Amino acid sequence: MIGPASLWQVWRAALPQDEQIQVLATRRMKLWAHGLDPDFAHSERVASLALQLYDGLLASGWQPSAAPISARSSLLAAALLHDVGKSKGDKGHHKTSFDMIRAHGNPLGWKPGDLQRAALIARFHRGALPTRKHKDLRDLLPDEQKATIQLAAILRLANALDNHDGRIRRIQIESGQMKAQGREALIIAAEGYSPLSASAQTIAAERHLLEIVLHRPVIVKPMKVVTRQPWAKGAASKEFRRKFRRTRPITLA
Repeated sequence: MIGPASLWQVWRAALPQDEQIQVLATRRMKLWAHGLDPDFAHSERVASLALQLYDGLLASGWQPSAAPISARSSLLAAALLHDVGKSKGDKGHHKTSFDMIRAHGNPLGWKPGDLQRAALIARFHRGALPTRKHKDLRDLLPDEQKATIQLAAILRLANALDNHDGRIRRIQIESGQMKAQGREALIIAAEGYSPLSASAQTIAAERHLLEIVLHRPVIVKPMKVVTRQPWAKGAASKEFRRKFRRTRPITLA
C-alpha cells in the first residue's frame, strides 16, 4: 500500500480530480434545484445569459472585485439556485432562496466562500437594490461587498432578459462607441430581443444596477442575425442552383 506504484496510488488516481469534482458538484446543485424550482429551465437559461454577460464584460476590460474564477463560480451557482425559494411560495422567494442556499451546505469541490456569496447574489436578484449598509452586506469586507453587488447586477439583468419564455438565448457585448447621457455606453446585443416586447420594460428597469456598478449607461438592443443563403457553399448549393435554373421563369427577348 506504499510507494509510487502502490495500490493506494492507483485508487487515488481513479478518483475525480479538480475540474471533474466541480462538474459533479454542479450537477448535484442542479438536481437539488430541479426538485424545488417550478421553472428550472428558466434558471438554466438565466445562468447561461449571466455567464455570457460576465465573460463579455471581462473581455471588454472590466474586472470584478473578487478573483475572476471565484466570482464566476458564485454567479453560476446563484443563477442556478436563485428561484429555489419558490418551492415555499412566490412572495419574497428571493429571501427564502437566500436562507435555503446558506443552509444547504457546501458541496465537495466548491469553496464555502463562493457558495455563501452565491446566496447573497441570489438574495438580490430582485426586490430592493443592494447597498453596503444592508443588514446582509454590512458585515462583509469592502471588496466582498463590492463583488457581491457587481454580480447581483449581472444576475438581475440576466433574469430580466429571460421572461420565462426562452426568447433570448444569446447576448454579446458589441464593440464600438455609442454615447448616452454624455457618456460612452455599454451596448448589449440580444438575439430575440424586441424593444416592444412585454419584457422590455422590465429589462430597462433591471439594467439600472449594472449602470451604477459600471458607471456608464447600458443599452440593450436587438442582435442583427445574418442568415446564410442556401446557395452559400457546399454540395447543397449545387443542387439548389440546379433546381433554381430548372424552375425560374423563361423570358423572351
